[in-house]
Amino acid sequence: MADLTEGTSYTVGTDVTVCGSVGPTSEPGAIKQSGQTGFFIRSEKPYTLWMNHSVNGWESFQVFTSENLITDSTFAWGDDYTAFYVQSSEVDHKIYAFPRTNALLVDGSPSTLPHELDTVIIGGTTSLGAIVASTDLDTPTLTDPTVTGGLTINATELSDTALRISIPGQTDMFVVDASSSQDSRARVAIQTTNDFADGDVPYLGYSRGLFHIERDNNTDQCAISVWSHGGGHTDNSGLNLCSWAANDNASSYLNLISNDGTFPTGHVPDNKQLGKISFGGYTNNQHRLSAYITSRATEAWNYGNRIGSKLVLSTTETGGNTSADHLTVSAEGIIAHCPDTQADTVAMDNSKVAMHVDEAQNKLTFTVKYSDGTVKTGTVDLT
Repeated sequence: MADLTEGTSYTVGTDVTVCGSVGPTSEPGAIKQSGQTGFFIRSEKPYTLWMNHSVNGWESFQVFTSENLITDSTFAWGDDYTAFYVQSSEVDHKIYAFPRTNALLVDGSPSTLPHELDTVIIGGTTSLGAIVASTDLDTPTLTDPTVTGGLTINATELSDTALRISIPGQTDMFVVDASSSQDSRARVAIQTTNDFADGDVPYLGYSRGLFHIERDNNTDQCAISVWSHGGGHTDNSGLNLCSWAANDNASSYLNLISNDGTFPTGHVPDNKQLGKISFGGYTNNQHRLSAYITSRATEAWNYGNRIGSKLVLSTTETGGNTSADHLTVSAEGIIAHCPDTQADTVAMDNSKVAMHVDEAQNKLTFTVKYSDGTVKTGTVDLT
């Protein structure tokens, strides 16, 4: 029996309990010890690694030929393996083995080619997969991450970037910073780093939040999407903003902000859309939008003293497929859409009023539906 308690060497033909020219049957192998996460093997010759499964017994784990040999390899015990055995046909083949008790960089798919160190084992069977090995193993490139079990990443210094993920064509796709160099605040950023260009620095109080998304404006993709699927629940794809504050003027808020031009001289031009809330639904294998609340500038803005705006409510008439502006609120007052036909009184709810204009007769007519359903009309002559 050979307990793997420290770094040691084994020679084929001599250490028959741990290595030999044929696969193991009843040999004990090099036995896992308490607290070990895995083991390291150095071999300059090809070999087959066998692992003793606690239920299935000895299993061929990984085969190294002269073409795909990795001289220095690390292997994880996992939860089920209890010992290893080396099979080699090389004469006087000597291997070197060392126990490991910390995180491991291993081959995540040992039974398939190519053999490469591409998976970090945090402990036990917890793994962060697909780390491509490079000549600099201190800075591997992360692609297609897969996490099973628990994972904790600690930034040891305030200025640390705790996690940084890049993908082809996009450096710093996902970044977790303890202290941004832009404003010294902690931040989770998607598709950008916190080290923003000087020309992109926010101003006048609208800084980047704890969670920030930044992207090119020519991308035909929404920044955030939430989809709820099926079921009888009433709380679907909701957004809850809750604030606890003693200040009477402090509450949850939603800012929709637009800009034209470059920082800091850019400005909103006249009739520029400042923000928009859309309403829609599903029909004929597609989603269609039907109603909108839109804010637009009523002049070219100058932040010092000119920031005129209006709010427009747009809807689509029954039987139609194009929306139209039906209510506008601005400093000039409330401007309401006035059709040329009377409203459908059957469709009107009780205690409601509607109006329409008869341009030929120069008359404005109000239609009122009382609380008991009674319908009355009143006419104003227009001059």
